[in-house]
Amino acid sequence: MNINRRDLLMYNAMVKAIEQKMVRIVIHFGILNKVGTPVYNPWENLLPILAPIILGLVLMFMSGIIGGMVIMLLGLMLYGMFFKTVVSAILENRTIEYITKNYEQWQTIWDMGGITVLSTLYTNVGCVSPEGDWKQFVALNISDLMVEENDDLPDPKGMFEGDPFSARNENEDDKPDDDDNVIEA
Repeated sequence: MNINRRDLLMYNAMVKAIEQKMVRIVIHFGILNKVGTPVYNPWENLLPILAPIILGLVLMFMSGIIGGMVIMLLGLMLYGMFFKTVVSAILENRTIEYITKNYEQWQTIWDMGGITVLSTLYTNVGCVSPEGDWKQFVALNISDLMVEENDDLPDPKGMFEGDPFSARNENEDDKPDDDDNVIEA
């Protein structure tokens, strides 16, 4: 992957905006929650479904079919109402952590079409991957964060003797006399 300086500045601005909550990352759950994506964890999807089924089967053999079926249905309803939102939140946090590590990981998720970037500063401003141009989004909405921190620059304090921006003149010879300030009528 060919990365130039401009792309890195834009990526760093996006990361700063994410950290400062100037933009919000919304994941596309159906795209990122499947085998082949770098943020997918199969156990998060398998265990919440598998646990009530196994518990229901055990109860079927121990107490009867009705008790086991009730446990299975309650467990699957709990999964549909609760665990899916929990898995989505976990996947969103993992995705944000993944894409803020480096440019290549950001571009991988962007090319998959797994995220939408929304501005928290302006309503109705966003960029959907992979069709949208996230670089243009950065340039238009958060370009003030595209600043490189450079420690090689000298400290401006102490570069000049006196205050070069002051209208005051320190030289006593150049001060006007009191007679110069009098307006004669």
